[in-house]
Amino acid sequence: MAEEQAISDEAAGYRHLLDINWTEVADNLIKSRLLLTALELHTELLENGREVPFLRDFFSNPGNFEVESVRAPSSPILFHLGRTSSNLTLDSIDDFTRYSDDGLGEKGDDRIAVLQFELRKAHDTIKSLRGSLTVATEQEGPQNTQKDASETSSLNEETIKPHEKRALNFLVNEYLLQNGYRLTSVTLSDENEDQDFDDWDDVGLNIAQPPNLLRLYRDYDKHAMPMAASTLAKTEEENAKLEETCKKLNEQLEQLRKENERNEQNQRIIEEQMSNLTDEKSNLVTQITTLTDELAQSKQRLLTNNSEQTIIPAPELAEDSSSSSQTTSSIPDNKSNDSGVGLSDSLQNGPRLSDTEGNSVEDERNEEETPQVSISDTDTSAPISKTENDHLCQRKLCPTFKQALLNIAQVQHDSRVSNEVARLAKTEESAVLVLSRCLPHIVPNVLLNKREELLPLILCTAIHHPEEKERDKLLHSLVNLIKRPDAEQRRMIITGCSAFAHVVGHMRTEAELLPQLWEQINHKYPERRQLVAEACGTLAQYLPTEIVSSLLLSMLKQMFAEDRNDSVRATVIKSLALVMTIVESPSKYKEAEQLLVQALCDNSEEVREATLNVLLPAVLAWAHELDKLQSDLLEFILQQLELTLSDFIHIEKSKADDETELESTMTIISSRLLLYVRALTNSVAALMADVLNRAPFQEECDALERETTLS
Repeated sequence: MAEEQAISDEAAGYRHLLDINWTEVADNLIKSRLLLTALELHTELLENGREVPFLRDFFSNPGNFEVESVRAPSSPILFHLGRTSSNLTLDSIDDFTRYSDDGLGEKGDDRIAVLQFELRKAHDTIKSLRGSLTVATEQEGPQNTQKDASETSSLNEETIKPHEKRALNFLVNEYLLQNGYRLTSVTLSDENEDQDFDDWDDVGLNIAQPPNLLRLYRDYDKHAMPMAASTLAKTEEENAKLEETCKKLNEQLEQLRKENERNEQNQRIIEEQMSNLTDEKSNLVTQITTLTDELAQSKQRLLTNNSEQTIIPAPELAEDSSSSSQTTSSIPDNKSNDSGVGLSDSLQNGPRLSDTEGNSVEDERNEEETPQVSISDTDTSAPISKTENDHLCQRKLCPTFKQALLNIAQVQHDSRVSNEVARLAKTEESAVLVLSRCLPHIVPNVLLNKREELLPLILCTAIHHPEEKERDKLLHSLVNLIKRPDAEQRRMIITGCSAFAHVVGHMRTEAELLPQLWEQINHKYPERRQLVAEACGTLAQYLPTEIVSSLLLSMLKQMFAEDRNDSVRATVIKSLALVMTIVESPSKYKEAEQLLVQALCDNSEEVREATLNVLLPAVLAWAHELDKLQSDLLEFILQQLELTLSDFIHIEKSKADDETELESTMTIISSRLLLYVRALTNSVAALMADVLNRAPFQEECDALERETTLS
């Protein structure tokens, strides 16, 4: 009776279970990730004949059992399966099968199959968890190595993670067993009963077992990675160095590009010079051939005349010899006149002497012409000197006795002059070579106020001497002829430089004369520096525009910026005006405007007056030629005037504060205002001409002028 009551109560309990909505329960279990409980529920309901379609579809899909590899940083990593015992479920199965019509063997097989399925799912879950733990460990490894050294203390204070603890326990236990600490190993095993020290897979990582502790300790320093901060700093430093290197390389590339352009320009200039030299060489070869033929013909005629001569009296012989010397000397005279016509014209038109000095110079020239004829007579009469001696001396004397008498009568002095005279008798050197040797000894012994008389000799020798070294010495003597030359003496020297440049051409002027002037640019005497400034302006007309735009303009700008002498800077301004009339490059026009303003603001009254009277007209003419008079030059001067006026007004307003400190500034600004106004006043004539050229009736005026000219 009691058994029936128990069976009825149990059946009532099962009926109560039939009234529950198992779909909602299964959904709640799945959402809570209680998969094992849901599996047990599915198995029990399946055995009771109450299969839930939701559980059937869920457990039949293998994708529902893949563990996510990425977890939130704050979520803990589970290493153990929190599986509870299912004895109650198994008992209920036993009780249920006790009253079932099926056999015990069939139900046992079903229970074994369920348990095997459950075990297989548990193993899969364990593998998934191990894989997730391995991935999480590998992702955390690089992050830990990139922390700064300042975080070392915080790393030491962090709590050890479970998988790290299990791995370290395994390695420590292995170390204890290998080194004979068995009692300590047993104690460690007793204190960690939840870990199997015989199986590395129990750690929970899907990685190979690491080496023992000893090898890890020895390999620690070998695998230490640099800190991220130091690596980043080094990278930034290298990046900065690379950027700096790149910048330097770009600057060097730009410099090389500019240098290449200059070299190409110089190459074109050199090619033009080579072409001119080739033409000049061909002309000189032609002239040399012509002169050689004339010289041969003259010698032939001279030999013919000498062979036909008979014994003639001494006076007639002297007349014939003088006439022959004049005939033979005409050939080199013609040559020198052809090559040095510009020099003679420049020197004759250059210095103007007084009547007394002119007469004395003419007397000296007449006196100098007589010995030149005698020297030429000696040269031309050399072949007939034996005949002359035979006619003059009829007595037969012993040569030794005659030489002894000559030694007694004539005293021999071993000096430079006597050696030069003796050398003239033995050789047939040209007068240029003799002058090149004698002039350095003559110049120091001539009075300062008479040294300009040596200019023709120095220039002629420098022009025609074949050796470049000797020409440099002669030009050095020309530039340094007078220690501190005055205005008249500087004019004479510059006239000589102009004659030299006119005769030899721009190539030799650039190569030989300009370096001599360049050496004087920083001379201690202002007269010498003033000579350089005047020479630059005068020689500009004999040089190519490229040299004038680059070398001469740079020399004058340097002298204006560095020289402290007012007279020298005023002379530089005048020479700049000459250079501005020759420069053709429009790119240099802005430099001309800047130089004009700098010169107007100079502290020297002499420099400012030279700027207004000389440099300003030259710049106005250039601006008119470039059609920039109204748009650039006058606009620029007006801007400077407005700026100066604004400064003046500002200082005038603040003058009440401290009058003593602003007095000098007011004076300077007032003078600048006056200078700019004077510059505009001096520009009115050029502006008027520019306006007339732009007028609409200009074409009619030009046509009328042409008609008037033709008629």
